[in-house]
Amino acid sequence: MPPGLKPLFQTDEPVPTYAEDQYGFPCSGILNPRKAYCPALSGTEEVNTASYTLSIDPNPAVSQIRVHIPADAGAGQIRVFNLSGQQVRFQSFSTASEMTLDLNGLPAGEYHMVLGRYHGRVAKMKG
Repeated sequence: MPPGLKPLFQTDEPVPTYAEDQYGFPCSGILNPRKAYCPALSGTEEVNTASYTLSIDPNPAVSQIRVHIPADAGAGQIRVFNLSGQQVRFQSFSTASEMTLDLNGLPAGEYHMVLGRYHGRVAKMKG
């Protein structure tokens, strides 16, 4: 082995490098495809499993969608993820009840949208 290099090792329990809020899918996220790697819940904390669904139209869409923002969402940003978990779009907004999100440049497919605890799916058609 060349000098200065450490031997590699394998682990089934990866350790996060950054704080949870820096990841696209935090452990508490509803759409987290990697929940198996999140630490187990400890303590007597109550977990809220209520569904918070975004209203999106038209769905399927070609070039843009309207997202109806829940009244209690406040200001924030909508993040759009492809099925591989990569964030492909985000758009910030202040308090609003509806916003338009541009889908141009995204390939046809299914996408997940996240706005705080709210989530939704949208299908992008070829346009």
